[in-house]
Amino acid sequence: RFAASRYGAGRRMSKADRRAFLGPWRSRASRRATRQVLAALLRIDPVMATVEQSLQTRLAGVPVLTLFGRKNDPYGWQARFGQIFPRATAAGIADGHHFPFNDDPDAYSAEILAWWTEKVATTDGASSIS
Repeated sequence: RFAASRYGAGRRMSKADRRAFLGPWRSRASRRATRQVLAALLRIDPVMATVEQSLQTRLAGVPVLTLFGRKNDPYGWQARFGQIFPRATAAGIADGHHFPFNDDPDAYSAEILAWWTEKVATTDGASSIS
């Protein structure tokens, strides 16, 4: 519900759009089930171990950007991604919540552009982006 409020994606939605967005999560049981699925992602260590091994070997040189809203990371993904991608660039949107691209689209795109210019464009030989 919070994501569809004035603090999340919902602040730019019409009443009808907000109702459609919330449709699958009308009941408390549906919302609880969704939270449990997301929380279970933190316990997928065997899968993550394989991913981490690949990241540290075959994909170690690939540029990675993690970009989160600083006001909403209830499952600690930013810290977890910092462990998984130790050479990643971690960025955050100061006033961002669950949908930081919606909270501050200009800051969000500026972070991506700055990272791309510094880490990707220089890596692949491109001189600039338009």
